[in-house]
Amino acid sequence: MHSLVKGIILSVWIWFIIKVSEKVSGNTKHQIQNEFLYYFIWLWHSYGEISILGLLCAIGVQITDIVIAILCLFSDISKELLGACWVTSLIVVLFVSGGVGIIETGNESKRWLEKIAMYLISIAVFFGAAYFLYPMLQYIFKF
Repeated sequence: MHSLVKGIILSVWIWFIIKVSEKVSGNTKHQIQNEFLYYFIWLWHSYGEISILGLLCAIGVQITDIVIAILCLFSDISKELLGACWVTSLIVVLFVSGGVGIIETGNESKRWLEKIAMYLISIAVFFGAAYFLYPMLQYIFKF
């Protein structure tokens, strides 16, 4: 049960970090046109506007939370294993959305050297996500 509490706390911290970064980042915000998406991530956006980083993080955290909640309620998988998978999945969501946020920042930069640097940093962040995800998948699927 302790790992499930960690997952809930991590979800709340991710929400807090994204909400604060949306206010101070200055990233381009886009209007949400899709009604299903608008209500699916209603807690994450401010008046229907959200950046790409916030959108990816919101969708990833929402889907992760829903899948883990369903598995917790309807399967006989160990709660500690589910909690560990939950925390690992949320960390991967942070890495992937952070990598996309870096790419978005690189697209908005004016000089080509800054763009190349941002793309290389985002590749390193994506490898970090794979580094966290691989042991979890290896344990679950026993390969």
